[in-house]
Amino acid sequence: MENKSGKVKVKTSRIKMIKLLVLILLVGTLSHAQITSYKAKHCFYVRDVQGEPITEKPLGSNVTIKFDTFFKSYDITYIDEKGQLIKLTFSYQFEDPQYKLPLYKDVKDHACFIVNKMSEDKTLFVIYKEIPDWRLEIRDK
Repeated sequence: MENKSGKVKVKTSRIKMIKLLVLILLVGTLSHAQITSYKAKHCFYVRDVQGEPITEKPLGSNVTIKFDTFFKSYDITYIDEKGQLIKLTFSYQFEDPQYKLPLYKDVKDHACFIVNKMSEDKTLFVIYKEIPDWRLEIRDK
């Protein structure tokens, strides 16, 4: 049903293009809907050895935490003391049967636990399995 000018073909191509655009927008909306974001004021390394005073080393401020509810992954960004944007990424592995906590790996393949209490008391902890006396602590207080 194509006439000499080819108008039917053009309409079909436009409809396919519009469907593709709608699909792209829909996929983008769905992927955005699975991200939960938090803001926090500060990020610290905290050393907590039994019988010794707790020590803290400030790492940065203006912290943003993005949690992907589908992949259960975290992206954490903050501004360090030099004004540089630092990004930490943690990928979900599995629920650790011994500790009953979700186990993650960072980009260097280090295993850690993440305890997210941002909704309750505005804190998030990253505890590395290899060095349990040290933890990354993010606070909005």
